Amino acid sequence: MACGALAFLPVSCTKTGGNAGEPVPAAAPSAEHAGDVTLSEDALAAADLHFATAQRMPRRTAISVVGTLAFPQSDLARVGPLGSGRVVAIPVTPGQKVARGDVLVSLDSAEAGTARADLAAADARLKIADAELARELALKVDGATTERAILAARGERDRALADVASAKSRALTYGGRGASSRVDLTSPMEGTVLDVKARIGQPVSGSDTLVIVGNSRRMWLEVDIYERDLSRVHIGDDVRVRTIAYPERLFLGHVETLALAVDPERRVVGARISLPNDDGLLRAGMSASGRILGVPTASENPGDGGTPEVVAVPKSAIQAIDGQPFVFVAAARRDAAAKKAEKHQSFSLVAVERGAELDAANAADGAEPFVEIRRGLSGGETVVTDGSFVLKSEALKSQMGSND
Repeated sequence: MACGALAFLPVSCTKTGGNAGEPVPAAAPSAEHAGDVTLSEDALAAADLHFATAQRMPRRTAISVVGTLAFPQSDLARVGPLGSGRVVAIPVTPGQKVARGDVLVSLDSAEAGTARADLAAADARLKIADAELARELALKVDGATTERAILAARGERDRALADVASAKSRALTYGGRGASSRVDLTSPMEGTVLDVKARIGQPVSGSDTLVIVGNSRRMWLEVDIYERDLSRVHIGDDVRVRTIAYPERLFLGHVETLALAVDPERRVVGARISLPNDDGLLRAGMSASGRILGVPTASENPGDGGTPEVVAVPKSAIQAIDGQPFVFVAAARRDAAAKKAEKHQSFSLVAVERGAELDAANAADGAEPFVEIRRGLSGGETVVTDGSFVLKSEALKSQMGSND
């Protein structure tokens, strides 16, 4: 790489040789080289520098998507009555946590009262039929009845059993037995009350939704994948997501579903990205953007059977001077004794050619993105990240002093 991009500041540079694109380090700069910055022990402590290692990592394809957050279908419940009635109590409010079986709304329902009365009447008829059959069987012992009468008693008891089963089924839809017309609608799942549409005294029917309960421990990001990108997206691919509400927060998820049909007009395939939401920051309806990370790209050399690796450093390690990107590489200390004896630390200002930002497979929440370094580093160097602007200022001041 030519050093002319920083004409006023001689620096340590690299040149290429051998295979195309393979960086070859230039000769190490001397201690008096203007591209070196040396900090005393006190200055080093005051600078509070942070370090990272220039890493070699596989290049991964990435597809950018945007979409809206929603509750997974299995984690959302819309609760309403099975028949008509009138709302008499609403013991929950939006945002309230509920357990499975907790009462959400109570109704007064004439239909429920009728169904429960029918069940009570069927139970009574069954008791009579049981008693009649028992009487006929007792008479048979004494020869005081006929087989026809016994068969008739058995038939009456069977009909009574069927009536009880039918009445019980209807009554259970309203909450079981009892003479009351009150019906309690309960939560079918553990979650949070998202919305309460019921009002005291409101008449309702079987088509009404009165309460919505959702479990927000995970969310879906619903996005569209263009047909041209479909071959690069697979179920299980890692996804990095950021939201408008929390732009500095990185959410990690994966592709959970891909639609089986392409939209004939828009030429897209719907996809759902599953995101853990244990802290509850994600909410349905939020807008978010994501990067779907594909598998590492195939090696450019089919014979080596591997995947291409690139050198990368944290984004904060790169400083620009007169439009040219540079990194500060820490000089290695020889051994423990030398480290103890030295009272200063030297850093070389190395010109680099930067590439695209990379999405590391093991990126943690809030992790700083890495930037590909196409030329200038070979991997393994210790570079300065946070605090590198201090070294930049020192280098510029040193150059200005030498110009004087």
